[in-house]
Amino acid sequence: KYIREFGVGNWNHGYDYNFKIDFRRQFDVVTTPVVYVLDKDKTILARRLPAAQLEDFLNFHEAKLAAMTKTKTAEKTAKGQ
Repeated sequence: KYIREFGVGNWNHGYDYNFKIDFRRQFDVVTTPVVYVLDKDKTILARRLPAAQLEDFLNFHEAKLAAMTKTKTAEKTAKGQ
């Protein structure tokens, strides 16, 4: 229901049907579902994010990355590279 309701069907989802992973302790999961945002290297960018805040976080993060890229480009231009 959650996946359909929030339109996140193309995301990676996991469930430990056999309870082999102690995810509650390892990842500080108290309730489910829990949203974690990972980068391409699987570094946690946000944890325990409410679904209602996900879009705002992603917009903020994309703006932050764009600003960092713009700053790096300006620094290279200033150095004559």
